[in-house]
Amino acid sequence: MNNIEFVRNNIIAKEVVLIDGAPRSAKSLLGQIIGSFHRVEIERMEPFIESIPILFHYNKISQDAATVLLKREVDIKLYDSMISRNTNFRFADRTSIFKDTNTFKYLKRLFKNEGKDVLNRIHQKKPIFQLMTHDMLQKSDIFFNIYGSGLKIIEMVRHPIDLVVSMNEHGYGSSIGENPLLWELAIKSSKQDIPYYAIKWIDEFLEISPFERIIKIISNLTIEVNDKYRSLPKRKQNQILFIPYEKFVTTPNGYIAQLSEFLGTRTTRRTKNAMSKQRIPRSINILNRSKKYDLILKKASKPYVKLLDCLIKDYEKEYLNN
Repeated sequence: MNNIEFVRNNIIAKEVVLIDGAPRSAKSLLGQIIGSFHRVEIERMEPFIESIPILFHYNKISQDAATVLLKREVDIKLYDSMISRNTNFRFADRTSIFKDTNTFKYLKRLFKNEGKDVLNRIHQKKPIFQLMTHDMLQKSDIFFNIYGSGLKIIEMVRHPIDLVVSMNEHGYGSSIGENPLLWELAIKSSKQDIPYYAIKWIDEFLEISPFERIIKIISNLTIEVNDKYRSLPKRKQNQILFIPYEKFVTTPNGYIAQLSEFLGTRTTRRTKNAMSKQRIPRSINILNRSKKYDLILKKASKPYVKLLDCLIKDYEKEYLNN
């Protein structure tokens, strides 16, 4: 039976945008604004979909199985979205329709017909399925293989100091594999379950502090993203757009225009409202970042502080000093 090849050639979703980046890089902020664009669906977080490329990347699932599952799950979520089935109605959640600027659209969809009527509407309206992901660019081959030129990846990047402190506050250096409310995949080690990010340095992960772990994670993820991007042909690089958080929130207008062109769509009258909900534009308090850096100095040893300093230097040169 191992010679069976699973297929799904009749896919529904034709255009997919991944709002990608490291944990705590403000992807949700970007996703809610993009959700106000013409044709772009509401932001979705789908841990199961996100897990498929990771498992495939580490050879834990076959290519045909991973491809079929990914195609099917995206299609199901898009279909459901078009009739507001399994759509988030919790008022407090950031992916809720009540946080979206077009709440009424998703309420109206509750009364739409299902079945072929949904397929006809998808064909006519050409929706762009929006998915928020973590560290998916470096595992994006399966997405490119499925969606081709219909795939867009928006890679949100953020200052390393802010990432380190925010990731620590949310338990990325201590709680993945321990806290059941953190959904990131974990792997087995001799002492405890640990995040899959540390798959190549398990012994080191077990010996160092949470802050040091996070610095190492960010460093590795940054290297992986840069290496993957440089390895792609130009046509695929053109399907990826890097957005620095600091410049986006302080001077957003140019980026908004760039994003709408990149996605092949346009802003709407709701876009300004979405920006206002996300408090954009806004200023960034550099003094707070200095305080965060001082905190890191107290929690990390010199080799990891040196690694962080290299990350800071490279990030500021690439994204802030031009």
